[in-house]
Amino acid sequence: KISVILPIYNAEKTIKHMLDCLRVQTMPDFEVIMIDDGSTDSSSVICDEYAINYPEKIRVYHKQNGGLSDARNYAVERSKSEFVIFVDSDDWVSERFIQNLVEGLTSSEIDMVVSPYYRATETSEGFSIYFNMSTKAPCAMEMEEALVELCKEKYYGNHAWSKLFRLGLLKAYPYPKGKYYEDSYTTYKHIAHSRLVSYVSTPGYYYLQRKGSIVRSEFQRKHLDVIYATQEMVKYMIDNHFSRKTVSFGVYKLLRNA
Repeated sequence: KISVILPIYNAEKTIKHMLDCLRVQTMPDFEVIMIDDGSTDSSSVICDEYAINYPEKIRVYHKQNGGLSDARNYAVERSKSEFVIFVDSDDWVSERFIQNLVEGLTSSEIDMVVSPYYRATETSEGFSIYFNMSTKAPCAMEMEEALVELCKEKYYGNHAWSKLFRLGLLKAYPYPKGKYYEDSYTTYKHIAHSRLVSYVSTPGYYYLQRKGSIVRSEFQRKHLDVIYATQEMVKYMIDNHFSRKTVSFGVYKLLRNA
């Protein structure tokens, strides 16, 4: 029923932790699709070991390096599941992570499930974990309500991870290659083409904010992609005659990103 897609590039130090978290999930009905995106360290060997040891649960594809978006799209095209969940190789998840998202499928019209998440930073003693998001009661949101909440980023974020997608959404609106902040170019489209978006209040994803990552590095021209992506979202809202409230929150997100 569910494919968990795990893109990998030179993640030999972290990949085992994520894979071991996925192996002990309380939700049994899922597969893991690993995409080795041209790794030059021992990641490829680790991927093969897990695929051999757990063939009923894990499969791996090796491909030339094409970047995160290309790896995600590559896996989506090879999934035959009804729903897809993305995880990153340097993060980790709780034992109930998949089950929490699946419990958000309270209606056949729900095309996406979203949830809050934990943040983690590296310290000299390990990791510092904190939760700074608001939560509300689980609910199903109409498309424009979900877009407004996306722009606020109060209850859930823009990232591909910590969400569950109906496979057709990802095939119809793939991730753009060669862009930074690729999620900003796509998540609003996935929401805009969902009948209902379900919110679950239980966080189960641990997002590691690494030093030197795009978000934490000093300003570079590539950071402007988040502006271009949000401009594109606002134009989409205007062109498709979304409500004044929805457009105003799109502008809010644009100014906040700027």
